[in-house]
Amino acid sequence: MSATNIEPKLRLSGEIVAGEDLRVAGELAGSLSAEGRSVTLEETSIVHATIAARDVVVRGVLQGDVRAAGRLEIGGTARVTGHLSAARVPFAEGASLVGSVRLNEPVSNGTLSDAPSGELRASAALKAFLDTLTAIPHARLLDLGAVSQGSVDHFVGPGHVLFFEDLLPAARAAHEAGVPAAELLAKRLAHPDAHFDAVLCWDVLSFAPPEYLAEIVERLHAAMRPGAVALAFFPAAPATAPGPPGRFEVFGPGGVLRRRPSSGRGEARFLTRRELERQLGRSFRTRDFLTQGGVHELLLFRRD
Repeated sequence: MSATNIEPKLRLSGEIVAGEDLRVAGELAGSLSAEGRSVTLEETSIVHATIAARDVVVRGVLQGDVRAAGRLEIGGTARVTGHLSAARVPFAEGASLVGSVRLNEPVSNGTLSDAPSGELRASAALKAFLDTLTAIPHARLLDLGAVSQGSVDHFVGPGHVLFFEDLLPAARAAHEAGVPAAELLAKRLAHPDAHFDAVLCWDVLSFAPPEYLAEIVERLHAAMRPGAVALAFFPAAPATAPGPPGRFEVFGPGGVLRRRPSSGRGEARFLTRRELERQLGRSFRTRDFLTQGGVHELLLFRRD
């Protein structure tokens, strides 16, 4: 089957309709419709457009929503900002997504990512978090960490909608550049009020710049519906503060998670019970879980 190529030095803009498979290695802006065809965005591509196609592969920079009737593959070099919808959405290690993932048709969550590396452990707090979602058939969830195939499979497969923020690298870069927290959160966590049923904070609150923590907590409170739940990890004692930050994903049923070290840096903050209450108590009521690994796991339930 023939295909059309947009080469690296070529720039196109406007409403583009493709009658055959399309390979983009250059720049494209506007909208792209390739119904019944496949679209491949190569590593050199810079695309600011909405895309509708049969199958889509993304390896470059994409800002825009994608709707694929079949498979939407996100490569390890992809940097995506937008909302994704497809029958299947596999992610490669290293991919970045700020946006959401929705499957066209819910499927069984029996197929989860393999575990070639990383620490696997059972988490009582994660199990309790997952139990709260059983009564919500089509929940909206926010993951403050990096995109992970395991979490996509576990949540999106049964019909939930999963949003990713990968907040920690953005917060660290903004803090080093002297950007106020309000300016950062006007771009990140800029979701409607009472939008989410649940939030996976992982260890983001413990590694976030201390000057940002209060405003991050306030913004999370606003973005969660009354009674919504969040999962957060803190060191159980100063000596157990892990580093660097982790990359987490739901790995299996029953509250099994996988943690791998990220390329980030920093030290987790140990907060005493009084400090946790001061930072979180006005916005959330808490339920505590203490693991053998020295991690203080919390469920945070949004106060009205």
